Amino acid sequence: QLALPWLAREASVLYAPHYNIPVLWKRSLLVTIHDLNHLLDATYRDTWKSHLYARPLLKIAIRHADVIITPSEYTKARLCEHLGVEASRISVIPCCVASCFHQREKTDARRSVEQQLGITRPYLLFVGNCAPNKNVPVLLESLAKLRSRRDDVPLLVIAGGDFKWRPQMLDCARGLGVQNHVAWLGKLSDVRLAELYAAALDR
Repeated sequence: QLALPWLAREASVLYAPHYNIPVLWKRSLLVTIHDLNHLLDATYRDTWKSHLYARPLLKIAIRHADVIITPSEYTKARLCEHLGVEASRISVIPCCVASCFHQREKTDARRSVEQQLGITRPYLLFVGNCAPNKNVPVLLESLAKLRSRRDDVPLLVIAGGDFKWRPQMLDCARGLGVQNHVAWLGKLSDVRLAELYAAALDR
């Protein structure tokens, strides 16, 4: 809050990639608001962090910003609906991806995934953390239902650095009897992640 306005003191415009803007900034401001989880999701909505930090900063960012950027039309609609932001102030700019994420030959990708990660079964892929708003228990329940109907169930690969919520998801997988059909990977490099995407089942 103090260092950033000082470091940017000669700039006429500041871009903040998150709503935790420096509140002392008085010049032109662009801010990205990715979602409204701290306002709308029950997991975060009633926490002290939401009331004392997220909500006030979010509202300050909206009030101060000359341009608000969102990654999706959904977030734009929620901003208009719940916070009364004028649609003309919001620009939707989808998130970009690194150049290594491009279409590649599936056989080569599968060979690399097998050699580097030891995954030999056909698999479905989930990338991200296991926070409640990601609905990972629903994904595990779907895998359990699929397993009850057929024998050739693909592996579910969950990739992402997540140490807070994973123990709960491990318990959930065990409770559903699918613990042997889930592979939990940690955080991966973009190159390795791109191969994991390319080698996943697509139908």
